Amino acid sequence: MEALFKFFQNRDLTTLYRYGNFLGNIAYYVLRGRRRVAERNCEIIGIKDIKKVVKESFKNTFCSFMEIFYLHKVDNEFILNNVIIENEDKIRKLLEKYKSVFVVSAHIGSWEFTPVIFKKVFKINTAIVGRRIKNKKIDDFIKKQRSADGIKYFTHRDVALELSKLVDEGYAIGTLLDHSALSKDSVYVDFFGLKTSFIAGVPLLSLRKKIPILPIFLIREDGYYKMIDYPPIFPERNGNIKENMEKVARKINEVYEDIIRKYPEQWYLIHKRFKRVRDGEETRSVY
Repeated sequence: MEALFKFFQNRDLTTLYRYGNFLGNIAYYVLRGRRRVAERNCEIIGIKDIKKVVKESFKNTFCSFMEIFYLHKVDNEFILNNVIIENEDKIRKLLEKYKSVFVVSAHIGSWEFTPVIFKKVFKINTAIVGRRIKNKKIDDFIKKQRSADGIKYFTHRDVALELSKLVDEGYAIGTLLDHSALSKDSVYVDFFGLKTSFIAGVPLLSLRKKIPILPIFLIREDGYYKMIDYPPIFPERNGNIKENMEKVARKINEVYEDIIRKYPEQWYLIHKRFKRVRDGEETRSVY
């Protein structure tokens, strides 16, 4: 496996994308179960040309997987030549005003590149939270890659105390909140018309620490990477904390709905995002 990792790390980005497109095409036909999941997700989010979007999503997803091998090569020259930042001054002013922020993104576009580019452009201490991979060798490799450029990397489980410390130290903390979460870790809020699970950690910490949430996405467009930001989300400080958490989660989901509708083929459609949907007191899956 180490030899395979090294092989991919020695490839240029164009070649990695070529592999990603090739593997995505194969996966579309071989992973029938995941294809059905992607098609069902398309139905939920209102896609008309489902087959086309699902095919493109497979290719984009595997290109995103390939980007993990290139993280240590993303430097200032790469950013200058390949990245367009829509509102750099506005983002910079927000970061100057607040000691710490949560940077919320999603499994859409070039999600692996986002933290490295964000840290290099805005020169702010950055930490990211991801999911642990069951295969230890793959998990260790991903942990090493995602720690590029001094980024602190943590997995979801039992990180609340550490993240609280980093907030106090002025870190920007990046996380992807568009995946399904266990009921015990979640609040249930609307997402594309279904009341589904949303991991509660970031809404809760933003309320307790009184810090804004900045939605940012890195989309592939016209041969470039475009960093798209949405207005920061400020948690309400008064009233019922559970209701306020749900309001924050819903606002994040509204951003997700917008970016996914604009770039559905770049979203990670093969994930069972709606496997926990609540109808009254009952929880069900739509798959």
